[in-house]
Amino acid sequence: MIGPRPRALLGLGVTCVALLALPFLGDLRQRTAVFLVLYAVATVGYLLVVSAPAALRLRYVVLAALLVRLAFLPTVPSLSDDYHRYIWDGRVQLAGIDPYRHPPSSPLLDRIEYADRDLINHPGVRTIYPPLAEGLFAGVTALGGGLTAFKVLFGFFELLTAGAVWLLAPRRRRPEALTLYLLCPLVILETWSSAHLEAAAVFFIVAAALLLLRRRDAWAGAALGLAAALKLTPAFLLIPALLGGRARATRLLPAFIVAFGIPYIPYLLGGGARGSLGSFYPTGNALGFFLVEQLTPRPAAVLVCAAAAIGGAVLIALRMPGREHVAQAFSWSATVLLLVVPVVHSWYWLAPATLAVAAGIRMPVYLGLAGIAGEAAYAGWPLYRGWLHLLSYLPLLAGIPAIGRWSRERAEATVGGQADAQRGVGDGAETPAESAARPPSIVDWRRIE
Repeated sequence: MIGPRPRALLGLGVTCVALLALPFLGDLRQRTAVFLVLYAVATVGYLLVVSAPAALRLRYVVLAALLVRLAFLPTVPSLSDDYHRYIWDGRVQLAGIDPYRHPPSSPLLDRIEYADRDLINHPGVRTIYPPLAEGLFAGVTALGGGLTAFKVLFGFFELLTAGAVWLLAPRRRRPEALTLYLLCPLVILETWSSAHLEAAAVFFIVAAALLLLRRRDAWAGAALGLAAALKLTPAFLLIPALLGGRARATRLLPAFIVAFGIPYIPYLLGGGARGSLGSFYPTGNALGFFLVEQLTPRPAAVLVCAAAAIGGAVLIALRMPGREHVAQAFSWSATVLLLVVPVVHSWYWLAPATLAVAAGIRMPVYLGLAGIAGEAAYAGWPLYRGWLHLLSYLPLLAGIPAIGRWSRERAEATVGGQADAQRGVGDGAETPAESAARPPSIVDWRRIE
């Protein structure tokens, strides 16, 4: 069997070579099969690194990671066209028009010049991006920037996130966490290839977790508020932030409200800051929502899945109490949310995967890695998009054996506890020494391998 160091070096080389080949493919939607092969090779290489991350010298990892990121900087995204909306919304604002008032297809916006206007997705839908995101779009456009400028900006946030991951991870695991983050194909492709806004939101989410860990509750609330002002979904993390003894609500909530609310003020004064939010309902593709929607009408499915997400986050927060488990609680809560929301794209997994790397858990990372393959196949082979999205959830099957073990352990513990109680030995509870000696399981929630 290959030793840890040769295995990790092989993984590093395979991952980097496969990723470096992708910028030369051109439009990935036209070469979907080739992309999927190269991406599968990169993923296999990354899994080799996952098996022995401590065997790599960090300076080599940093150099390789920077090289791969820079290779994607001059490329034009082909698996996502969101950047067209970023540029368009920026130009609309520079023209003195509230971006929430009219969709890109509106004749009222014909005086705004943008050669790629026909490439904006959902042209009949008004923007749904929160105000802080719109502020970033306007700022980059005002400075004369385009796609490359957005890539540099989001790349800057992504590198800041790498530093936050280092600080959030336990001291003994920091080199491992940074290695796995820097080499993760999900992070590299969604930020440096596709130029997604999520990179900025993820930084503030990880910063919020780090600040909670360091008992800076007000600053954590502000960071989480800024994340929610970029993408609304981070507001869901208020559940694990406030439950489980992780923060003082009197400090976190006011700071969150201020940081989240201030960016809204100029847009509300200008006529509104909602756009099509609440009225735009694309086809559901998340696994949980898809299954529920087969059994109930869509409005009922929304309510069922919302209750499942909230209930799951509450359970996770209470099962993993304390500030030391903030990264795990955030990651699993975000994962539960993405399993039941109506629509999920691969870049939505950036937040749970990044937090998972810092926490030392794996399932959210694997779901994100599979999500990119599903997204590429979705774009290149639209006739099979439904099945391909479902296949991206195959990593969940890895948890079935562990759930079975957990069920058996619980049953044995219950039987043993009853027997002890009958003999008068004790209450059947696991002692601290027994708990420390027991190996971690996938259903321990705190650390999932």
